[in-house]
Amino acid sequence: MSIYDAANEGATIDGGAPRRLYRIVYTDPPTRRDFVPSPEPDWSWLEAGPEHLELSLGISCFATLTQARNKAKRYPWLGNFIVTRAIPRQTDLRIERTIEKSRGHLTIWGSPDEIASYVLEIYPIAEKAL
Repeated sequence: MSIYDAANEGATIDGGAPRRLYRIVYTDPPTRRDFVPSPEPDWSWLEAGPEHLELSLGISCFATLTQARNKAKRYPWLGNFIVTRAIPRQTDLRIERTIEKSRGHLTIWGSPDEIASYVLEIYPIAEKAL
């Protein structure tokens, strides 16, 4: 099973719609900084295993808007907005389900410029009351 099948709950890869992922960002509109991993790898994670160091070289995102909002509300320093990205099924980006304890957490590795190019919508962290 590919990461797209697992992360998109059964959506097909061949001819399937772009994968929507949600990222917590600082600004509206988002800047390149919002799609760049930490400037320095977190070497302290190496003690926990090489897979943790690898995580620090990618950027976090979530499978649903609700999951991203919940994380942003719990950790407000992560940002003030959430962007939706539609990432094509055929891309050079690497996307994997990561951090099993964090519901819907995925990591993307690849060009920050390419990742930023797929932004569709921007949402405030707080849901608007009707």
